[in-house]
Amino acid sequence: MTALKNTKKIQIIVFTILLLTVGIIIISKIATYKAMAEESAPSYKYYTSITIQEGDSLWSIAGDYITDQYKDRNAYMKEVMDLNHISNPSQVHAGEHLTIPYYSSDLK
Repeated sequence: MTALKNTKKIQIIVFTILLLTVGIIIISKIATYKAMAEESAPSYKYYTSITIQEGDSLWSIAGDYITDQYKDRNAYMKEVMDLNHISNPSQVHAGEHLTIPYYSSDLK
């Protein structure tokens, strides 16, 4: 009789562990699918014009406007320089206009 009770207890414990494991796997899969859905949202590239303010640099402008689509701030700066035909980052001055890229999930 005691052996039978112990067997039942072991079966209940194993079943509970199995149930918890399956629950964790399901929750993990749901979280993964949700993250993948958010990452795959369409992103559209746009351009806008800004006026350089006193004290601005390409580095600070890149920090203000960079989006996740760029590898790093230097990559964004390079694109801004290419768009505006700038060969030296210190060539920007207050009052000048720059065309800058940005991404948005909004289709305009």
